Amino acid sequence: MMNWVKALFADLAEKSPVEQLEVLKKIGAFGVAGALLFGGYSLVFSKGGNNSDESDKFRLRAVIKDPDGFTYVRSMPSREGQIVAKVPDKEVFFTYEQRSNWWQVRTRDNRYGFMHITRIQVLGD
Repeated sequence: MMNWVKALFADLAEKSPVEQLEVLKKIGAFGVAGALLFGGYSLVFSKGGNNSDESDKFRLRAVIKDPDGFTYVRSMPSREGQIVAKVPDKEVFFTYEQRSNWWQVRTRDNRYGFMHITRIQVLGD
């Protein structure tokens, strides 16, 4: 197996389902052929890399409002989604204005997922 394929699978294994989809979307946009031509996976999506288009939309700072003192971040916009992170009271995370009841969020350690709007208190930009 080629080294970039091994790197891809190793990296995907460490990520939540939402993060896995983001990686696959980035590779899809660039194309596997491009990855082969330009030296593989590390140039397509390097571990710890940052897609500025994706991170730029998470401009609103927020904290949770939950009597339990924490809120889960889920892999999909539903209570049935896998828990990908746990945000404690007063910890700042990032989001953007959305139309659904489940908002996509980015935690301070760059985990992406969904949180119900009733648990989000927006602080501002």
